[in-house]
Amino acid sequence: MASFARSGQNVNGLDDDGMPIAGALLFRYPAAAHALAEAGARVDNAMVAAGLGQLSVLRSLLTDARPPEADPGVLNSCIGPTLDRTTTPAQALLVAAMAGESTVVDYLITAGVDPNTPLNHGITALHEAAFRGRRAVVERLVEAGA
Repeated sequence: MASFARSGQNVNGLDDDGMPIAGALLFRYPAAAHALAEAGARVDNAMVAAGLGQLSVLRSLLTDARPPEADPGVLNSCIGPTLDRTTTPAQALLVAAMAGESTVVDYLITAGVDPNTPLNHGITALHEAAFRGRRAVVERLVEAGA
């Protein structure tokens, strides 16, 4: 990624919309998302901050008001023609669980996010953590009632 960024390519996407880093996380490539962040990609969406384990950024983004049309049941509601800023805490939990960001998972559970909130076709944070082999996250989610 560093050579990509050095070549003059925009790590925030062709339209400067943040889609590369969000896409990397949504398609389950957290290492690519970390590389994009290290190359200078913006982290200005709660889902992205959660997937990267950037807890202080996540806290500030989740305190922002979200418009009522944010759909907590659809993970992809946080992306569209551009990366939306309407990520819900449940969406952030699912992405953090998938990426194995146990500190973020613990923070969100402690803050009251329901670990059983189903997103895309009934998928939960527990499904994602188990699928990716994130044992510590699976144990924390089960302890929280998942």
